[in-house]
Amino acid sequence: MAVVHRAPLVFACDGIARAALTASWYRQMGHQHVYALDGGTSAWTAAERELETGMSRPEPTILAETRDTVPQIPARNIKGYTPAVVLHVGTSQEFAQGHPPGAIWTPRAWLERDLAALALGQDTMVIAICEDGAQSLLAARTLRELGRERYCAVAGGMEAYRALELSVETGLTGVMSPPNDVLSFGPQRGYADMQHYLRWETALGDKYAADPS
Repeated sequence: MAVVHRAPLVFACDGIARAALTASWYRQMGHQHVYALDGGTSAWTAAERELETGMSRPEPTILAETRDTVPQIPARNIKGYTPAVVLHVGTSQEFAQGHPPGAIWTPRAWLERDLAALALGQDTMVIAICEDGAQSLLAARTLRELGRERYCAVAGGMEAYRALELSVETGLTGVMSPPNDVLSFGPQRGYADMQHYLRWETALGDKYAADPS
């Protein structure tokens, strides 16, 4: 697929590393006019430039449309359905940080596969939840498209759930294999991961080293 080159893209973070890494990825994908802001937001504010706070982007159209068409329930009603299953559709990191007791982790991208494996009856209420309520809305839309008759999303997600001081379970409860939905970098990785990466980098350098002759 040909890459369409549009207006320049400038990535920024609080320093330079993450912005430069992301810009590098975009360059490798074929985008030409891609840059990283030197010094990041710290340099930006030092130059007396203004910074916006909060979520300045408008809500995506698909999310706004979905909000009006799928059923939502308040977090306090999450235990009011029988039979029911709660699906946490956020990342594995978000799931580990906290989820309703007994919830099953299934990221939204894998929802179709995992739902088939669960083999739930049509009388089971499927309740989708995520961190802020956005992914669960889209997951509920997918549940409808898959033919589920009883489904809903938790309005406000885990943020609303925690605000009510409801019981929270932490850790990768019920997750039987190491999650691979999030790519960890640097200090987020274990010692063995870093050693493996170093060996890979060294082997790659040897492979493409210039011929001394």
